[in-house]
Amino acid sequence: MRRIAGVIGYALLAVLMAGCFWTVPGQGANRQAFNSLETKITVATVGSLQPVWQVQLDEGPAGDPVTSWSGVHVNDTHSVYALNPGSGAEQWQYSVLAPRKMGQPFVRDDKVLVGHALVDATAPDDVDEKTAVLDTTSGALSGELDGAVVGIRGSRAVISVGQWFRPPFGSGYTWLENLIVQDLDTSEPVYQHLVALGGTPERTLNLQVTFGSRWLYLADTVISASPCLVGLMAFSIEAPAGGCSIFTNANWGLAENGFTPVLSNDQATVFFTGTDPFGGGSTVKAINATTGAVLWTGSLSFVPGASPALAYGKLYVPTQTGELVVFDAAGCGSATCAPLRTASTGTGAAITEQPAVAGGVVYTASADGSVHAFDAAGCATPPCGPIWSAVTGSPITGAPAVSDGKLYVGTEDGRLIAYGLP
Repeated sequence: MRRIAGVIGYALLAVLMAGCFWTVPGQGANRQAFNSLETKITVATVGSLQPVWQVQLDEGPAGDPVTSWSGVHVNDTHSVYALNPGSGAEQWQYSVLAPRKMGQPFVRDDKVLVGHALVDATAPDDVDEKTAVLDTTSGALSGELDGAVVGIRGSRAVISVGQWFRPPFGSGYTWLENLIVQDLDTSEPVYQHLVALGGTPERTLNLQVTFGSRWLYLADTVISASPCLVGLMAFSIEAPAGGCSIFTNANWGLAENGFTPVLSNDQATVFFTGTDPFGGGSTVKAINATTGAVLWTGSLSFVPGASPALAYGKLYVPTQTGELVVFDAAGCGSATCAPLRTASTGTGAAITEQPAVAGGVVYTASADGSVHAFDAAGCATPPCGPIWSAVTGSPITGAPAVSDGKLYVGTEDGRLIAYGLP
């Protein structure tokens, strides 16, 4: 009995501690980019952050870093890696040969799931998307799924299975994407929906969805599946497969430069930033996650550069001119809301990755290779400046992740950089 109790206690501890890690892009299925359990790097200590190691990957750019019990995981063009969080030493590497390309890794329990696809311009009818299921400690292949993983929530994964379709009349191809929600424990499909996407399988490997318990949320600039609208789409997992089971609210359905939406903790509200292609300007919208009704709209004086982060009841919106615009996530009591405040990197370079929030600090990563930290609570006299910054020497392509006292970013020239406290 004592042994059973010990096992249960260890399992409970593992569940509690798992929140310290940054297991998927955006930290969780809601895509908030918020690590609420980080206590080592705070507003009081962030000024002491310094580079502790950097690792040159085989072939850049580096993707979004994620972490597990076993280490730090990151992908480049053809490989996914596990690195020691203390030293950066390589623990294992799993590679695919060109013309296959590697996608974004996701961590679930003691496994790393990473999609890869055949990307060959000379053979558009041959796509062959797969997901490798790897042991986090050894990198050993323990299984393979058909299609590329693009989202995980608990025991369920969103798998994208795509193919080129040549219309019977006309020329060219259309990329058809079948989004399948699959139970990872039973290997049974729960739901599937077919959408039409422009682009290539290379783009599809970078497709990221916000994965609610009942709905999937997807934003893309080139979705064109009539009668679905361009921009933000919501698919009910509970609806029968097929059809266009989405919101069709034209007030927010049309947008270019739309980024992955963010879902509130209670899954009642989805937040979305984008720019109206017909001259309506840039906005952030809070939307009823079930009905699609717009709850409030925030006007942006700057074009958004990436998805917002959601933490401490605030929405942190990065822009293409280096500003971080902050809104009250609860709204302002009216249909149109003004920002609470604005912070600025001071460089003028676009913030091209979703910010990360942890320990009361907001981290941004920019196209000029700079990384900045801001007090999430603001400052006495806005616009607020950074309370810490660093320069990597290459544009940031791997969004910042904060885990167990380390800040990780990936660069275009194929490096993963870890910052820590002395």
